[in-house]
Amino acid sequence: MRQLLLLRHAKSSWDDPGLSDHARPLNARGRRAVSAMARAMRELGLVPDIVYVSSARRTLQTLEALTPFEDGALIEPMDALYLAPWQRLLDVLRGAPETARSVLLIGHNPGLHELALALADPAGLARGGAEGQRLTEAYPTGALTEFTIASPLAAARSRRRAAGALPCAARPGRRRPRGDPKLSQQDAADLTGAEAAPAPEAPPPVKDAAAAFALEFEIDPAAAARLTRHPAIAAARNGRGRGMAEELIWLDDAAGGLAKAGLALEAPQRGPRRLMHTRPAEGLPWLPGTPATPAKDAVAEDAATAPLVPVAAFTGRRSLISLTSAAGPVQAELLAGKLRAVAAERPAARLRLAGPPDSVLALAGRLAADLPLLPPRAALAEEGRALARGKPPRARASGPPDLAGAEAGTVEVALLTAIGHLLEVMLHHAPGCRLGAGPEGVHQTRVALRRLRSVLKAFRPVARCPALEGFDAGLKAVAQRLGPARDWDVFLAGLGAEVATAMPDERRIAALLKAAEARRQAAYLALRQELDGPGFRRLVLEGMALLLHRPWREATEEAGPERLAALDGPLPEFAGRLLDKRWHRLRDEGEDIVAHSAEALHEVRLTAKRLRYAAELFAPLWPGKPARRFLKRLAALQEDLGTANDTAVARALVASLGTAVPAWAVGAVEGFAVARADSARRHALSAWEDLMFAEPFWNGA
Repeated sequence: MRQLLLLRHAKSSWDDPGLSDHARPLNARGRRAVSAMARAMRELGLVPDIVYVSSARRTLQTLEALTPFEDGALIEPMDALYLAPWQRLLDVLRGAPETARSVLLIGHNPGLHELALALADPAGLARGGAEGQRLTEAYPTGALTEFTIASPLAAARSRRRAAGALPCAARPGRRRPRGDPKLSQQDAADLTGAEAAPAPEAPPPVKDAAAAFALEFEIDPAAAARLTRHPAIAAARNGRGRGMAEELIWLDDAAGGLAKAGLALEAPQRGPRRLMHTRPAEGLPWLPGTPATPAKDAVAEDAATAPLVPVAAFTGRRSLISLTSAAGPVQAELLAGKLRAVAAERPAARLRLAGPPDSVLALAGRLAADLPLLPPRAALAEEGRALARGKPPRARASGPPDLAGAEAGTVEVALLTAIGHLLEVMLHHAPGCRLGAGPEGVHQTRVALRRLRSVLKAFRPVARCPALEGFDAGLKAVAQRLGPARDWDVFLAGLGAEVATAMPDERRIAALLKAAEARRQAAYLALRQELDGPGFRRLVLEGMALLLHRPWREATEEAGPERLAALDGPLPEFAGRLLDKRWHRLRDEGEDIVAHSAEALHEVRLTAKRLRYAAELFAPLWPGKPARRFLKRLAALQEDLGTANDTAVARALVASLGTAVPAWAVGAVEGFAVARADSARRHALSAWEDLMFAEPFWNGA
């Protein structure tokens, strides 16, 4: 090979949302540009012997406008070139016959741009002046680069030619240059075996410590267009904003190894690829809304060296807005467009705010008062992966917090870890609290909220402060909306289904269940309105403010050195005292449990639930069989007592239907409820005896 031509496809159309990315054609502007490119190539004598072209429709149409070539050319459409990384493009080129005089490769960004940067080393780019700078910054649609290869094993020289759509960034108010600019000489790597130069390094991080703090929010794509006109943005703008087209492609190996490791390899339209952490680090406090962070560990580097394939992509616009605040400048960055996979796509929008923490939170609060804006439940790369797989994104956090890593830490570190974890769990499941999504979203959101309130109560002796009390009050308000939705779910799936099975043709039972379903739907609608409203968004931001500001510090200092020492004290000692207290209270309330009334059993259930939440929270501090055995028996007791309570709740729910349903049906359901309650009571008494034989697993018991 003596000549290499790298051509990015011409501008493509997004007019038909039903088309997959692979099937998108050229638009009118693209067709005009590629016609101009064909004339320029003929004038410059650029005639390839071999053409490697991606199998995508837009690249094939680009090739079609260039043909026929004068001497005829061997044309090879290749699926492997579609959204291929630059290493794969290089492998294809190395396989070209040595007798080939000129090879044309028609492909996609970012792989094509990265290949051009890899072939032209930094010194060559610097000598190229403005042309080299333009190649570094962007590789737009219709861009053509020519590399002249001196010999298979010798250092090569390249020169860059431009015609039609030039590889430079078009800006508002600036005409795209035309013609043949002055050609620059650039060094190129040997395609037949020499190591290609790496892509240029990313710019150094901002030195201002305040600007290093950033939060990411998901915003409804339909509302993203209103963001720049929001009063909180308009009043704080510092100059004109900047906008640019953006394309991101996420790659992984065929087995999904990066995703399994909580990583994503992101290939942007401009600049080098970035290997990112998409999930929280285990055992450390987590702040919802934390953007994906660069991965620098050796395991991450090894994972990124495997052969990679594109998984999903984002295409849209990135808008940058500089803002002023009393504490310092804030940078708002809006990413709005579409997430794309081979067989699906959907709108997506993310807002990133960077600056002083107080200013970032305050601005987020003002925006969230009017716009549907919350921390995302997954990184954008994970959302793209989920779209490609046709499944929901994986949860960043699930179940109770794992405080195993906090054993050597302080009480405060454990509190921060637990709040951040459970906020993330609640955010993940809240979107599933809607009609038609099944009962799991409501159930898991309610459990996460209850665990979070239990954490606040457990740590209240050392962290009591007005902000914590206000946050708990907000959680209680959401719980009051979750409760009816969950109660009707449990009734209809449990006792209601049992009665319907026993009397399938009874119209009066059918009427009762129809009325119950109407109540369930009304409860879901009220819950959804709560979760979609500004109150829930404000509550989430209040939780994030707790993690950032730790307001209990100020209250603790005022309370005296003992509380401060407890806050900074070792976690196992604090946890052991708390578990001791709750264990002894449960034993006291359960004394002579055989004689307990239904109301007394209900109180035992509540106390057992409080102990269970605390035991689940702190059990990782004492791993082993005793902890597992104790939790298993405690869970069995709460389950049986819960069944008894569910029957009492069911009777109250049916009674609340009033005259809207036949009295006979109400009586029939109450009869079934009484029978279930008797059985649940017997099981609960047996579970109590089993629990009394289980030794507490914590120290100091």
